[in-house]
Amino acid sequence: MGQRIFALVLCMAIVPLVALSGCLTNQSVPTGPSYSNDIVTIESYYVSNLNPYSGSPLSVDFLLQNNGEFPVSHLSLDVIAPSGMTNSLELTCQGIASTDIEGGKRCEYNYANINDAIQPFDIRSVSISMQTPSGILKPTSFSLRYSVSYDYMGYRKADLPIVDGTTLLKATSAYSESSPSYGPIRLDFSVPARAEYVEGKQVIKQYWGVKGEPLEVTFDFTDVASSDYKDGSASLSAYSVTLDTKGSLQKVDKLPCNFCKAGDQQCPAVGATYVSSTALSKLPGKMRCSFAASTFTEPQIFATLWASYTYKYSYSKTQAFEVQPLNENQ
Repeated sequence: MGQRIFALVLCMAIVPLVALSGCLTNQSVPTGPSYSNDIVTIESYYVSNLNPYSGSPLSVDFLLQNNGEFPVSHLSLDVIAPSGMTNSLELTCQGIASTDIEGGKRCEYNYANINDAIQPFDIRSVSISMQTPSGILKPTSFSLRYSVSYDYMGYRKADLPIVDGTTLLKATSAYSESSPSYGPIRLDFSVPARAEYVEGKQVIKQYWGVKGEPLEVTFDFTDVASSDYKDGSASLSAYSVTLDTKGSLQKVDKLPCNFCKAGDQQCPAVGATYVSSTALSKLPGKMRCSFAASTFTEPQIFATLWASYTYKYSYSKTQAFEVQPLNENQ
């Protein structure tokens, strides 16, 4: 009897341990693909031969993949042939025909209907083929050049507490921003700090506005693409950034501002409250504007600023190879 009780107690002790050990195993959990700031990337890259013989075929194959949270409606691929190979260059892109450009070929996806566009994690296959020059007498280096260009958008939101300056002199709620949207161009807001204090080794800054007082907001745009997909040409054109406000927040007209009221003279109607009137020819770059909230009666409100922006992003790649001369027996 005693042995049976001992065996039962031992079994009861082992069962939780087994269950617990199952929870503690380091097994990987399958996850799906994740978004990236590199929106259109080159995947499954393949070169048929890095050292082809003179007069032989050569091919480069890869996939163009959308890693963003939005569909890509416009995507262009330009391929420039190496010297002496322009006439033999062929470019095949999934679903569309290529066209001739100076020194090479182009594939251009341009979807009017967003439902037909390149959806998140969708791909388009690309194949480049050519014939190496004949008559090569010694090992000779050549380079195939190609560039990818696409249209994309970004967005961000900021919530700023505004106090009436009478009932409340200091905000009782914290300033906050939404997470940056995915994409190679990132937007960050910057507003002046009203107070700061030290907590441990950290300096804590606090932000709020006061009713009727101008508050300058800086819009910082940076290129955050990885080095594999960045060539330093990122920019923002005029009228590409739009703003909407909430909580009686309005632009202060008499202070410098890189935004104009949509629909006013020399400012296009874009379906938003304000639109950028200047361009950023190179990133990183800044835009600025002052806002004020005056028409509220509560001790404190939240003023919201929504920003969205559209842009064209591009990068270039080079594939080098060395053509070998034919031996007499080949």
